[in-house]
Amino acid sequence: MLFPSWILDTKSKYAGSFILLLLLLWVLFVYVCILFYYVGGCIATFLFGMFVEFLAYLRARTKDCCQPCNLASASSSNSRFAPLFASPTAMYAASIIILGLQATCGYFLMFLAMTFSVPIFMCAVFGLMVGHGVFNLRAHGKHAAERPHC
Repeated sequence: MLFPSWILDTKSKYAGSFILLLLLLWVLFVYVCILFYYVGGCIATFLFGMFVEFLAYLRARTKDCCQPCNLASASSSNSRFAPLFASPTAMYAASIIILGLQATCGYFLMFLAMTFSVPIFMCAVFGLMVGHGVFNLRAHGKHAAERPHC
């Protein structure tokens, strides 16, 4: 059922121009939306890669807190590796939960990379690289003399 206002005046030479203009605006709108979501997806993938490396940093920090020598020195207030939890069991449980979260996020990042989209793949790799540089680079840069010994 058509409304009377939808029927174009075919006597005018600009009768189809309005419809063509609407179609062109619709196509432009769709392209802008696709571009917006694609760029947003790339940024989200980059941040997700950084989050995976943050989880690796957090798990390593929890693992350092679980060492027996660090638990013994937890009573000192200037201890750099003071445990975040009250008992070693809670620390081990937190480390296991963080490992599961890191594995899940890593596999999800792998699924994103398997979409065979070059920008998404590059954002995933660059996110992992920047996240490693921000969170984990200082941990690998320590000399053996600077690491805590038991």
